[in-house]
Amino acid sequence: EALGPLLLSALGLLKSSALRASVGDIGLDRRASIWSRLEALPLDLVDAFLRPRLFPLLPPQVAGADQEPFALPCPVALSSASLAPDGVYFLVDGEHISAWVGRQAALDVAVLVELLHRGSPPPIHHGGGPVAIAAASLLEALRCCLPHGRLLRPGFAVRQGDAEEPRFLGALIEDRTAGTGLSYADFLQSLSLP
Repeated sequence: EALGPLLLSALGLLKSSALRASVGDIGLDRRASIWSRLEALPLDLVDAFLRPRLFPLLPPQVAGADQEPFALPCPVALSSASLAPDGVYFLVDGEHISAWVGRQAALDVAVLVELLHRGSPPPIHHGGGPVAIAAASLLEALRCCLPHGRLLRPGFAVRQGDAEEPRFLGALIEDRTAGTGLSYADFLQSLSLP
């Protein structure tokens, strides 16, 4: 169990754009740029690049006296099984914050894109509301509470079933993804580890 994060990082490296076996989807210039960036990044951002964090947007709650204003939810497993159709999730990969919106979620993708780029929710009559306000709070918490969170750039937002969804799902390294075809369980089994 103590080796879990290290093994997940190793799998993340194998599945990353820096080492992914399928060369056709990543040009050599892009691959060299990725390696150069990885050499210059602080260690915690390299770790986030290898082992992204997936944060769920928890239902909006009334703030209580004992509730921290910027409390981060615990990250969930980097697997599509963690994604609920009525959920909203933020993926932090060491460089960007991207978002996935479930098909049944009460939040418009355009609102999320605006949140990623501006940081504040639009007025209620333009698609804002309690969920958008909660999403803005979580984004602010990610930028404030994560090491080097202010360096994270806006990524992309995608709704479940959209054409861009595979791009988001490709970062969920515990699943079988393009490139290696290994899930985390397959990777552990190939190492002969339980």
